Amino acid sequence: MTAAAWARRKGHTDVLEALEASAAGADGDAEVALSECAKFAEDLLAEVKAAMPGLPYEEEEEEDEGAASPSAMQAISLKGRTFSVVGGAGLGLDEPAQVEGWMAKKGHLFRSWRNRWFVLDGTTMSYFGKPGDKKPKGSLEITPGTEVEARPDYHRPCVFGVRTPKKEFLFQAADDDELDEWLRAIQARIDALG
Repeated sequence: MTAAAWARRKGHTDVLEALEASAAGADGDAEVALSECAKFAEDLLAEVKAAMPGLPYEEEEEEDEGAASPSAMQAISLKGRTFSVVGGAGLGLDEPAQVEGWMAKKGHLFRSWRNRWFVLDGTTMSYFGKPGDKKPKGSLEITPGTEVEARPDYHRPCVFGVRTPKKEFLFQAADDDELDEWLRAIQARIDALG
């Protein structure tokens, strides 16, 4: 779910207006209004902590102490059910976003399902044993011939496939919302390639 969709759902009209103004290219008031996004991120984190007490989490602090911008907003990664958009594309802006989170991946050799930490950065989708690992266990490159599709008829819930010209990958998201976000993010990369 994008920040704008969450803001709309939770009634954060000031944040929604700031995001829409920023996406439309407005300046001046949009920068002031975007400062409201920092409060929005704090409220979101507080709500997540209250809803899931005792759940371990990680926070990536902003590097710039100045006004919060969508590309510098705090990224919150919950271990377990996680999906986060880091950067502006998920907020409707032009700069590329990095999408990351836990999913299960079906192996090619042993055909078992393993939980992996995925990072979609540009047109490369890498997977790791855990967040923070430096070396990926593998990756797939999104090329113009790549296709992504949900697999609602699969015997597991929230499964989708990514078919490259060389290979097909099967992934399982934690829930329908995360499935939709991964499908949308990957399809956006494919569409951008033309």
